[in-house]
Amino acid sequence: LYKKDFEPSFLQSTEELYRNEGRQLIQTLELSQYLSHIERRLHEEQARITNYIDQSTKLQLIHLVENNLITNHIKQMLSKNFDKLINENRFISVALMYDLFFRIGISLINDLREAFGNYIK
Repeated sequence: LYKKDFEPSFLQSTEELYRNEGRQLIQTLELSQYLSHIERRLHEEQARITNYIDQSTKLQLIHLVENNLITNHIKQMLSKNFDKLINENRFISVALMYDLFFRIGISLINDLREAFGNYIK
């Protein structure tokens, strides 16, 4: 019942929520605020999984959040005030960005490396 009826509907609704949220917030929040929001949402989903959702849904749910809040907005994050984070010595936010990108994979770390390279130029 869970796998057949609940899980697909739950994941679809959750994906729609995070897709819309990502689109809206990447436009309205400062980059450091957006990064903190992603971190908070990942922690919230971890807590929901622990307390309410079957563990078999964990990887799909976390991937869904990462994809809709991080992967889909890489270019915007790297172009939206990235230089400002460095200029204002907001290294905690830069470190958070690195941690979030690292969750996804090496290709995003390469994108971050390229942004640093462009900043140095």
